[in-house]
Amino acid sequence: MSRPVGAKPVRHWQLLLAVLFSICAQVSYADTQSDKLRHVKAAFVLNIAKFVSWPAEVYQARPEQLLMCHYQGDFLGKGFETIRERKVGGRQLLSQPRQSLVDSSECDILLVPEEQLPALSEEAALGFDQPVLTIVDLTSREAEGIAHPGILLALVRDGARIGFEVNLSAVNRTGLQLSSQLLKLANIVRDANTAIESVSPESGDDDNHR
Repeated sequence: MSRPVGAKPVRHWQLLLAVLFSICAQVSYADTQSDKLRHVKAAFVLNIAKFVSWPAEVYQARPEQLLMCHYQGDFLGKGFETIRERKVGGRQLLSQPRQSLVDSSECDILLVPEEQLPALSEEAALGFDQPVLTIVDLTSREAEGIAHPGILLALVRDGARIGFEVNLSAVNRTGLQLSSQLLKLANIVRDANTAIESVSPESGDDDNHR
C-alpha cells in the first residue's frame, strides 16, 4: 500500500509502541486533573497520532501542520506544552479550540473531554464521517468496552494504566487508517448491529511505520 502524499515514514515503530505504554505504566487516578496525568495523556495522544494515516487530500491541504482541536474544553491543559514543539510525520502540532463538530471538519485530531461526550454524540448522530481522529478522555472510569457515537478512539482506565479502545468500523468510514500494529494493542469496540471486524494489515499501512 502506498504512503499518502506528504506523509513521512515513522521509523522504529517497535520503540514508539514501547514508549506509548511504558510511559503510562503507573498512573495515579487520585486526581484525574493533575498536571502529571495531563502530561501522560498528551504523550499518549502524540504517540497514537504517529500510527495514523490521513487521506492524501489532508496532507495536501495541511502539509506542514497537524491541527489538534479541543471540543468545548481542553483535557490536556498544561500537558500540551510538553508536546507543543513535536512533529508527526513532519507536520508541526497546532492547538485550537472548537465549539461544534461542524466546525471541526478541518481538524486532524479532535480531543473530547468526558463531560462533553453527550454533546458531541448528539451532533454526531446527525452525521459526521470526516477524516478527523476523535479521541475522548474516559480515564476517570474503568473501561466499559462500548462504542460512543462520533468517537473513534477512547482513552480508558485499565487498572493502573491508561489503555485505549478503537471503534474500527467508525474509523473505516472516515478514510483514516490506523496501523495494524497499533490496533493489536487496542481493545476493539463496535457499533451496535455491526459485525466484529478482525485486525489485519489492511486496517493500517504498516509500511508507513517502519
